[in-house]
Amino acid sequence: MKVTYRRAARTVLVRRRDTILATSIRNKIPHLHECGGLAHCTTCRVRIVDGLCNVSERTDPEANLAQQRGWDDNTRLACQARINGDITVERVLETGADIGSLAPEAIKYGSGKVRMLGLLFCDMRNFTAFVESHLPHDVVHIMNRFFTALGEPILLNNGMIYQYVGDEIIGLFGIGDDNPTRVCQSGVRAGLGMLRALEHLNVELTRDFNTELHVGIGLHYGRVIVGQMGHPSVEKFAVVGDAINVASRIQSTTRTLDVDFLVSDQVLEHLPEGTLKTGLRSEVELKGKNATSTVVEVTGLSLPDHQHIVQGMLSDFRRPGSAFGTTFYRILFSLFPETRPMFPEDMAEQEKLMLHMVEAIAYAAGRPQNLALGLTELGRRHRNYGVKHEHYPVVRLVLESTAKELMGERYTKEVATAWMAFLDTVLQLMASTSDS
Repeated sequence: MKVTYRRAARTVLVRRRDTILATSIRNKIPHLHECGGLAHCTTCRVRIVDGLCNVSERTDPEANLAQQRGWDDNTRLACQARINGDITVERVLETGADIGSLAPEAIKYGSGKVRMLGLLFCDMRNFTAFVESHLPHDVVHIMNRFFTALGEPILLNNGMIYQYVGDEIIGLFGIGDDNPTRVCQSGVRAGLGMLRALEHLNVELTRDFNTELHVGIGLHYGRVIVGQMGHPSVEKFAVVGDAINVASRIQSTTRTLDVDFLVSDQVLEHLPEGTLKTGLRSEVELKGKNATSTVVEVTGLSLPDHQHIVQGMLSDFRRPGSAFGTTFYRILFSLFPETRPMFPEDMAEQEKLMLHMVEAIAYAAGRPQNLALGLTELGRRHRNYGVKHEHYPVVRLVLESTAKELMGERYTKEVATAWMAFLDTVLQLMASTSDS
């Protein structure tokens, strides 16, 4: 029996009655499964391209999820679907960034829900002058780099990219989260992450195109109506309500006040006192509003935010030539050669999985309920591979050394503290299965 992963262009042998997810894991094929393959999330889903008759019937948990989300017969949970013959599949979600697309899927056409959301608008400054001064091909290339770099912090913070409108990015926070503090924290992290990403992007754009980009970001928290709207053949997820207009106008006010990032008082109300470093505070008249609104400039976080710092480290781990997995295993085998027999002779797929795992955990940090389940299951699986409790301090040391080598001078004391705290959380959850 064989499973062909179409986009990965790989065909592997499988054991009868194994799940699709178990087959991916055994063959070192990166496959998201945020809850650990327990049918508590839908990140492991696949499309059965060929051979649906060779896959088991849906289990009750999978059937419930499929009904809630309106899946067709070919969309399956890889952790639940068992293989009885040759099949061809596509992984629907291949990176943590893809998870942002899941947020609106449970809302059916014709229905609507009232939600309190974080609404973020990011707009490029002087876009017309930028377009007129560059060749069309370069404009498209630069804009795609801009959207990629600045969209990533939205997705890393459990948000979804709602729309691109010209040079503007709109992000939503709270589609699947009712905790206002967590939603507002995610929006602030995303906004600051976008400014950090733009700094790195501008270094590259100055070198390659002799240009710099500048943005204004506005964040508001308010009540909106969300739903699938439009003609049934082209229905789309949509957000309507005064709050989204307010967020757009706050963003526009960044230009008037000559600041990069403004948040509304409604955002500040849901954050613990002293969370933010703030600058200008102003009472402004937003277009179309009768009363004034309070907006506050955000310049940073008052206390080190480990989640925000670790998100920033990912760009170093992904840099061309950084080879995170290669570096990790080189250091591991150098310091602890006795661990080499635990791994296959050809390490290429194992090295890819190492970065995939770190990225997936960083994305899942915004969904702690899934993260705990997933890490506990990951620890159980590693215990079956022969990993023991005493191995986890070794992994911690090697991951510390890997980050230090890849980041160089950027591996500051603050970064090291955040990275160690992140690793402690991850490894303690994984190691907990070794104690049972």
